[in-house]
Amino acid sequence: MVDFTLPDLDDKKRSLKEWRGKVIVLNFWATWCPPCREEIPLFIAMQKKYAADGLQVIGVALDNKTAVMVYRQSANINYPLLIGDEEHVMQIMERYGNRMGSLPYTVIMDREGQFAVRKLGAFGRDELQYVLEPLLMTAAAPSKLP
Repeated sequence: MVDFTLPDLDDKKRSLKEWRGKVIVLNFWATWCPPCREEIPLFIAMQKKYAADGLQVIGVALDNKTAVMVYRQSANINYPLLIGDEEHVMQIMERYGNRMGSLPYTVIMDREGQFAVRKLGAFGRDELQYVLEPLLMTAAAPSKLP
């Protein structure tokens, strides 16, 4: 897991390692990105369906805080949203394999923090479930948990 720290919408510093031991869907997005907005309902549904099985969706917005707060409310987003300035978020995306900085970009990590999938572009429901279900069936290794 390539750790990073960004503030959430309440200005609380959040570190990716907080979610160690979970299957992480890390979605880089922006309110001005139509494909990003189209896939958010899917992430909301997956978080609701699989949270008890150890899934954690995390959104990283390449946007301004006010726009993200308004969008979170209107879309009823049920997972953490982190935000940072363009330069910082672009550096994080590059470390996660997105050198172009294109959106949407999603990285899925297993419970041990290993990359399972990196995808440029929007996920479809069947495709996302196909990736997530085997990862969620694998128990976390006790030695890897904090």
